[in-house]
Amino acid sequence: MYTKKHRRHPRIHRPVEVNYYVGGELFREFTMSLSMGGLYVKTSSPPKIGTIFLLDFTLPEFDHSFQIRGKVIWKKIAEDNHGPPGMGIKFMDAREDDKKALLQYLGYTQMTQKGY
Repeated sequence: MYTKKHRRHPRIHRPVEVNYYVGGELFREFTMSLSMGGLYVKTSSPPKIGTIFLLDFTLPEFDHSFQIRGKVIWKKIAEDNHGPPGMGIKFMDAREDDKKALLQYLGYTQMTQKGY
């Protein structure tokens, strides 16, 4: 699992519904955290590390639909003192408009969480 010292991007903790297909099956889960580099999805049945799939999500208060390929880079099978089971997903090949919208959302959310 990645620790704070391994993170390249600041993250926010906010549930966002995310849809993805693995093996022809549709999954609808929620994120636990989100950053420019990827997200953490809460799930009791994460696919194997290295699995690549298309993520489909819309951020609250933003009118931008994201479709970004992601790769499972770590997973956690059981709940522990760090949180629920799930998987860390790294974004791959994000389009420029997705990057700009995500950066705008992360900045907006961090400001509103701090009370600006």
